[in-house]
Amino acid sequence: MKISKILFGDDDKEIAGFLYSPNERNLQAIIICHGFTGKGKIHRRLDRIARNFCKNGFIVLRFYFRGSGESKGKLEDVSITSEIEDLKSAINFLWKHGYRRVGVLGLSLGGAITVLSYSKKVKAIVLWNPV
Repeated sequence: MKISKILFGDDDKEIAGFLYSPNERNLQAIIICHGFTGKGKIHRRLDRIARNFCKNGFIVLRFYFRGSGESKGKLEDVSITSEIEDLKSAINFLWKHGYRRVGVLGLSLGGAITVLSYSKKVKAIVLWNPV
């Protein structure tokens, strides 16, 4: 497994995250969306979950919505609309790299964002304690 720090999106809306790549290339991907602010112990838990998905052959994109983690932006500027844009940007990032079987796991507010970001590019969604 390889874990790479990545940046994607527009310059003023740059999003930071981690891409977990299995040893053998697979065209199935999972995006993990954290909840509001994504602070605290949850990132260690989401890292463990991403590693487990990756060990089972999935590419995993775990990213920070704008205003959280290492992504650009300020928390006070975050909105439902901006988080929808961020998730769509994550989906497009994977599609641009050839991943056509994409699933999204959304935790808490990330679950609501997952539903509101519905796209035919997403083949499966999992909502974990959604708003």
